[in-house]
Amino acid sequence: TRKCGGVYLYSNQRGCDGGRQYYDGGAIIVCNGQLLAQAPQFKIQDVQVITATVDLDDVRSYRASLPSFGIQAVHNPLQDHSSDLQIDCE
Repeated sequence: TRKCGGVYLYSNQRGCDGGRQYYDGGAIIVCNGQLLAQAPQFKIQDVQVITATVDLDDVRSYRASLPSFGIQAVHNPLQDHSSDLQIDCE
């Protein structure tokens, strides 16, 4: 996301596949190349939740500052979509 801007969400399962691989259960949230949140790896909890606030205007500004995206961003403005999303971690 540092090169072209954007938001990257990564999540990996935790545990063994029954063979030789063990998955670390890591998760990250990155915006425009900046790490916003990272879950600890190899924890024993069944579920880990990470959150971050992402401003899509920051992505738009970042991309507009790049010559290859600047012309495209001017001709195709993003529409604002709001959501009342809540995550309950009980």
